Amino acid sequence: MRPVLAVGVPGTFTSDSAAGVLEDAGIDPTQEGADVLTWLETGDCDAAPPEPTDTLAVGCDPAGAEVLLMGETFVSGDHLDRAEFTDGEPDQLELTFDEDGAAALADATAAALNLPEPTNRVAVMVDGDVVAAPHVM
Repeated sequence: MRPVLAVGVPGTFTSDSAAGVLEDAGIDPTQEGADVLTWLETGDCDAAPPEPTDTLAVGCDPAGAEVLLMGETFVSGDHLDRAEFTDGEPDQLELTFDEDGAAALADATAAALNLPEPTNRVAVMVDGDVVAAPHVM
């Protein structure tokens, strides 16, 4: 799970706006963010995003309607005890974490609770793909 740093519409980033998003998130677009910058400029949710790093990831929501720039992982799969997906209206994803994972998730969601949109969201990634990015309420 990662904090959402910025959200955009696929295909709307220019070179300058993509660099600005990275800089606003404290990421140097000429260094760690270079691959992300290139991918944001293409704006193609059908194209594979750059491989996530420990501190940075980018990808599209499952519907391909949003591009998400995400920060450092705060809970990894190492802390996941159980995951269960249920098809329905709406689909549901139930995650059970070990004690350390639950504490990290509680801290991250408490911090996100009072942040402005879109930074009040957390992204759930599985194998490099965003599977959910709910708002913290």
